[in-house]
Amino acid sequence: MTPRLLICALLLLHLPALASAQQTQLEIPGLGDYEPAPMSPMYDPAEGTIRLDVEVKSKAGYPVTGLRQQDFTLQDNGRPSTIVTFQAFNGLRERPDPPVEVILVIDELNMEVGPQLQAAEDEAETFLRQNQGHLAQPVSIYRISKDGPWTGSYSPTDGNGLAEEIAHQSTRHVNWKKPDVSAHADPFTTRKPINFSVTASLDVLGAIAIEERRRPGRKLLFWLGPGWQIDRPIEGELLQRSIELCIRMREARIAIWEAAESPSSNDQGNPLPTHDIVDPTYPQDMESGTSNSRSVTLPLMAMQSGGGVLKARNNLFTLIAKRIEEGNCFYSLTFDAPRTVQVDEYHQVKVTVGQLDTTARTRAGYFDEPVFYDQPNPGIVPATVEQLKNALRGQGSFRS
Repeated sequence: MTPRLLICALLLLHLPALASAQQTQLEIPGLGDYEPAPMSPMYDPAEGTIRLDVEVKSKAGYPVTGLRQQDFTLQDNGRPSTIVTFQAFNGLRERPDPPVEVILVIDELNMEVGPQLQAAEDEAETFLRQNQGHLAQPVSIYRISKDGPWTGSYSPTDGNGLAEEIAHQSTRHVNWKKPDVSAHADPFTTRKPINFSVTASLDVLGAIAIEERRRPGRKLLFWLGPGWQIDRPIEGELLQRSIELCIRMREARIAIWEAAESPSSNDQGNPLPTHDIVDPTYPQDMESGTSNSRSVTLPLMAMQSGGGVLKARNNLFTLIAKRIEEGNCFYSLTFDAPRTVQVDEYHQVKVTVGQLDTTARTRAGYFDEPVFYDQPNPGIVPATVEQLKNALRGQGSFRS
C-alpha cells in the first residue's frame, strides 16, 4: 500500500470518530451561549445496547420495590429477550447516580396568553418553591415562546432562583427564526402545511433531547400545556423527523408527561387513565403505511416514551411532585437488540413481572439499527506500529 493510500485508509477509519466529535459541537437552535453538558458515552460495552427504565406498581397504584432480575420477563417483538444488566432503585437507600432529573417545559406557544398561561406558570413556580426552594433533585426549565425564543435554565438545588426566572421571564437566550410554514407542505398534494406551532414544538423537543442526551441518567419531562396535534397521518420528512425524535428521546432516557389543568378531572386531582387515551404502538402503524397510521400528538409521544398524561382540576403541582416521587422508584435494565440490516426497524417491547396484580410501565418500543452491531471487516489485517511508520516513510507495505 502506498503512503497516499494509507493516509486515505486511515482517514476512512477515523471518519466515524471525527463525525462524532463534530456532532457534539453542533450549535443547537435556541441554546445560544448556553454551555452544553459533556457528552456521556452512548453505550457501555459491558451493558446491552438498549436500556429500559421500568416502574412497577401494585394494583392499588403504589410503587413496588425489592424485585430481583429473575422477577422480570422481557419480550422483544413477542420473542423472549435476555436481560444483560439490572439495577434497582427504591428512592431511599438505593438511589441512582446521577439522580433523576426533572424537566419543566412551559408551552406558551400552544396556550392562550392570559389565565391559561398564568395558571401554568403559577403551578411551575409553586412546585419550585416547595421546601423553601430547596430542590430534592436537579431541575431544568424550558419556555417556548410564540415569538420564537426559548430558554434553557438548569439548577441542581436552587428552586427559588428558577422560580424567579419564570416569574420575570429572565435569562433568555438567542432567538430562533420562525420557519416558512409553506416549506412543510407536501409538494405533491394539496394538503395544508403543518402548523408552525407543531413544527416548532417538535423542534424544541428535539433540541431538548439532543441536549439532555449529553447528561447521563433518567429524566422526567413535564410539558405544561395542551401540547399539539397533527390531525393527519404522518409520512415523508415528518415521519423521519418523528422517528429521529423517538430515537433521541430514548437515548436521553426521557419519559414525557403531559401536565395540564382539566375541568374533567376529579377534585382530588387524580390523573385520567392513560390507557384509555392513546394506543402506544403507533410507530409500527406509521411504518406499515396502512390506514391505521396515526397522527402525532403529545399524549401519543408521552405514552411511547414510557410516560403518560396528568390532568387535575387544580393543584397540578402536587400531582407532578407525586409523579416525581414515584419516578424515583424504578428498575433499569439493558438488553441487546436483535441483529438487523434494516434501518429504523421498529420493535415493540413488553416487560412483565412475575408477581400478581402488578403493572410495569416503560417505553413502548425502540428502533433497531444495523449500527448496533457494526463489525470489523474480517479481511482486514491489523497493522503494526512499525508498519505504519515504514509506510509513512514510503517503505514497506501492508501485504502479508
